[in-house]
Amino acid sequence: MALRVLIGIILTGVIVGCAATAVLAVDKVPYDFFPVTYWVSPPAEDARYAELAECGFTLGFACDIELAYKHGMRSLVVSSGLGGSESGGALAGSSPSADAAIDAMVDRYANKPGFFGFILSDEPTSADFPQLAYQNQRILARDPKLLPFMNLNPTYAPLWWLGTSTYEEYVEKFVTTVKPKVISFDHYALFTDGMRPEYYENLEIIRRVSLRHGIPFWYVLLSTPLGPDKIPGPGEPRLAGPYRDPSEGDLRWQVYTSLAYGAQGLVYFTYYPPDPQPGIHFGDAIIKHDGTRDPKYWIVKQINSEVNAIGKTLLHLTSTSVYHISHDEQLPPGTTLPPKAALIPSTTTGHLVIGEFTGPKATKYILIANASCYDPFDGDITFSSEVKKLAEVPKKPDRKLKWQVLPKDKNLHTQRLAPGDGRLYEVSEQD
Repeated sequence: MALRVLIGIILTGVIVGCAATAVLAVDKVPYDFFPVTYWVSPPAEDARYAELAECGFTLGFACDIELAYKHGMRSLVVSSGLGGSESGGALAGSSPSADAAIDAMVDRYANKPGFFGFILSDEPTSADFPQLAYQNQRILARDPKLLPFMNLNPTYAPLWWLGTSTYEEYVEKFVTTVKPKVISFDHYALFTDGMRPEYYENLEIIRRVSLRHGIPFWYVLLSTPLGPDKIPGPGEPRLAGPYRDPSEGDLRWQVYTSLAYGAQGLVYFTYYPPDPQPGIHFGDAIIKHDGTRDPKYWIVKQINSEVNAIGKTLLHLTSTSVYHISHDEQLPPGTTLPPKAALIPSTTTGHLVIGEFTGPKATKYILIANASCYDPFDGDITFSSEVKKLAEVPKKPDRKLKWQVLPKDKNLHTQRLAPGDGRLYEVSEQD
């Protein structure tokens, strides 16, 4: 999340604007681990990086490469010497000197163990895309294994800032112009007094473009309360908050709903507290301002452990369908009900997000996420007659699949989910 953009939106007070059917497969992901990373690294101290790794992060962000590698993480580093910064910024233009600077930057890190790529930009406008395209391709020409990381604006960024007539045009233009290895975006929905309504619509658009071009996407979720010090009054715009301190249900909801939509990378905003900024207040992050662990640390540690376990499977899956089943509220904007061919056509209660996937050798998977970050789900799920049995993909690395045969007369499965929680299942059409 670009702090410069966030602050600018808060201070200017600009009013923000605001059924996936794509069938193309996402190409094989350009990495062999499930990326779990963050904004704002800890101080470059051994104990701090051991703590970071203990929390289940697999990818350091704007970090000390040696310490990250020592503790089992790979690293994204700032595009230093070319105008880049952790909070964004453009690199130098195309010229012999710029080419030499990019090449020297790549060569500087090329042989460092654990080096994964560069942080190029955060929340760029469409006017930035040609420059980013040049930088991206120049880096990849020098070393095609690297990941140039760029993070997009959310749907609630004003269209005058994006420079396009719609949000989807903005994302599509980014992909066709820049040709990135991944699409990353942030969207913070956790207001202090409710939820931002277009959260799922943002996921729908990103997923649609991701599948259309065969590029995986990452989601940046909120882990730090932030925003101006007061809630906007009636009729005032909801811009950058204020956002609440995420509960366990809030954190799980962000993680598992994005995974249901097909996310293949997660980024927490933030791990360490950001530096003070004018016009904006930051609460305690996963690590508090005083350097101690916030209660969120242990929650995030547990969630990351689960994601790292099921992520080994998720990396090899392609999203084929996503839909909502809701008994207690209208469908959120941009979402759809189960299609006729849905593997889960109905439930007895609650609101679920269902993501269907295909895996190697045409295997089928379903990720079931509780769409409520407040209330548990406890009800019966009806599977289509095609599904004969299912097995949960374990959230612990030392567990194996255990198949459960569905009752032939009802094809029901009783499901219990904590607020925001999710489960990934392999399903079989064979008895």
